[in-house]
Amino acid sequence: MSLAEFIPLLALVVTNLLAVAGIVYYMASTLGKRIDGLDKRIDGLDKRIDGLDKRIDALDKRIDALDKRIDALDKRIDALDKRIDALDRRMDDMNANINARFNDMNGRFSDMNARFDDLSHQLDTRFNDMNIRIDDLRSQMNREHDALSQKVDAHINDQQIHQPRV
Repeated sequence: MSLAEFIPLLALVVTNLLAVAGIVYYMASTLGKRIDGLDKRIDGLDKRIDGLDKRIDALDKRIDALDKRIDALDKRIDALDKRIDALDRRMDDMNANINARFNDMNGRFSDMNARFDDLSHQLDTRFNDMNIRIDDLRSQMNREHDALSQKVDAHINDQQIHQPRV
């Protein structure tokens, strides 16, 4: 029985006791029986109150144990929060490091591409110059070949003309 239930019951008992005191004069013979009944009821209430006290004590102990467990869980959660925060900072640092390295590599690739483009342009220019020289040399060789061929043909013709016929 709870304390809230006990108070109205106690009020009823007090009311009954007052009523009994007023009626004592008229009901002396039944008063002893009623007092015995009330005494038994009070003993019952007293036992119920003792039971409630024990239950409340047990509940207090359970609540204390739960409080301790909750405190331990709070400490573990705080420790996990700190670890998560540390991991977040490490991830941020790693992300910044990776971004910096990526930007550095990207810049280096850009430099390499520019160098490649420059070298490619230089090679194209040199190949074009070489092709022009080769074409010039080929033209010169063809001219010299043609001139030499004309001289050889002229010499052969001269030889044939000056050679006696048999």
